[in-house]
Amino acid sequence: MNIKWKIILSSVAIIVLLTSSILIFTYYEISGLVFSEYSEELQNYSSMGLQFLNTAYDGEWSIIGGKLYKGDVLINENYEIIDNFTKGTGVLTTIFQNDTRVTTNIVDENGKRQIGTRASDQVIEQVIKQGKAYSGAADILGKSAQTHYVPIKDNSGEVIGMWFVGIYTDIISEKISNAMQIIVLIAVVLLVVGIIISFLLGNTIARGIRLIQDRLQSMEKGKFNFQFDEKLLNRKDEVGAIALSSKNMQKKIADIIKNIQLESEKVKIMAEQSLKRMKEVHGDIEDISATTEELSAGMEETSASTEEMNASTYEIESKVANMKERTLHGENLAGEIKQRAEKLKDETDVSYQNAFDIYERTNVQLRESIKRTEAIEEIKELSQSILQITSQTNLLALNAAIEAARAGEAGKGFAVVADEIRVLAENSKSAVSRINEITYNVSEAVESLVQDSKALLEFVDNQVLKDYKMLVNTGSQYAQDADTVQEIVTEINIIAEHLHDTILQMRQAIDEITIATGEGAESTTGIATKVADIASKTDDVLNQILESHRSAENLDEMVGFFQTN
Repeated sequence: MNIKWKIILSSVAIIVLLTSSILIFTYYEISGLVFSEYSEELQNYSSMGLQFLNTAYDGEWSIIGGKLYKGDVLINENYEIIDNFTKGTGVLTTIFQNDTRVTTNIVDENGKRQIGTRASDQVIEQVIKQGKAYSGAADILGKSAQTHYVPIKDNSGEVIGMWFVGIYTDIISEKISNAMQIIVLIAVVLLVVGIIISFLLGNTIARGIRLIQDRLQSMEKGKFNFQFDEKLLNRKDEVGAIALSSKNMQKKIADIIKNIQLESEKVKIMAEQSLKRMKEVHGDIEDISATTEELSAGMEETSASTEEMNASTYEIESKVANMKERTLHGENLAGEIKQRAEKLKDETDVSYQNAFDIYERTNVQLRESIKRTEAIEEIKELSQSILQITSQTNLLALNAAIEAARAGEAGKGFAVVADEIRVLAENSKSAVSRINEITYNVSEAVESLVQDSKALLEFVDNQVLKDYKMLVNTGSQYAQDADTVQEIVTEINIIAEHLHDTILQMRQAIDEITIATGEGAESTTGIATKVADIASKTDDVLNQILESHRSAENLDEMVGFFQTN
């Protein structure tokens, strides 16, 4: 049996067992609730019935002449009382005189009312003798019923009868049966739904496991070039977790196999390259063997060449000594140039400082003079004030003359004075106007002088001082150039000395080379012997590389079983 049916059957068995247990539990619970409900309902009916009797019929309960009365109303075989109360309710009702039914709505199969019959001994004991109410099951005409008995007492408190209400349990059972039918129907529907869900769930789980099984079987066959279903991977249950773990395992194994394939291919390629290179080495060794013979002949030619080189070094040594003397002369000349450049720089510095001091003094004095020319503006302002005063004086003199004319003879002396004041004011105005003209001319001349002075200062500041600075910088640059030339000549002299020493060393080296070439000719024979030994060992290495190449091909063939792409 596959896992699908195991899951389905297990789920169905659990659902059936659970449903059966719930139904049984529900039946007993509903039965208890219904019986409890009817018991309470019977008690309510009993209370309502007694209240109805007390309301409808005044008076106390009593037995008169062997008959039961409620007030003046005879109860024995008075069916109207019972029928009015129980009409349309389906409730069984009886009034007992002591333990015997005297009026009731209980009828037999023929429709005859069951009066004159006694209550059960248990009811008589509890209700009649003990004066307590009784609730519980009872047998009525051979049928089970749920009943409630209440004692009827006279005015002295003695129990003289019973008030009974009840209902056949068939009605209760029918109600319970109807409720259980609905519940069973719902349970059956839920059971079917549960079975369907179990089937779908089992099918879903089994399908996921089958998909994982198919992928694992593919990996068993060496096929790793497949994809897991995204829906399967996105599941949030154990099947999804197994699928995700299987995917991770597939990826890791595929990566390992890919790495093995790559490394196998690399080993194969390296073996081929090593084989190729060893063949090249073997050929090179044979070439070396031939070269050693040529080297011996070359050594003899080298010996002759070194003798010619030795003769050439003597001539080079003579020319280098001559160059060394010339560099010493150039070094002395560069020192003289440096001294003249430093002297020019010092003299230019002194001239620049003198010119700058004169410029500073002149600049300060000239600016102070320009400030003093500002007094001319004050003269202009004072002249304007005097002109205003003369105008006012002239106006006052005119007013005084008018007042003197009005005064007549008494004002003639005052008129003469006023006229003189007016003439004086006119003369003052003319003098002030002349002063204004002169002041204006002087102001223009001073302004022109100020502008020329500023232009002169700017020329000195922007041109003369800059030229002095440029001359100072030129002297400094000449001094630096002289230092540079001296350094270059000194370096050339040092190089010439080093070159002279190097040539001497070359002569010694050439002598040593001459000796070494002779020794090299003797060594070539030993080299040829060693080359032959190396050729023998390279044959062994070549055989080992061939074996490695065959192993790499076998590994590549084994890994080729797996499909990862």
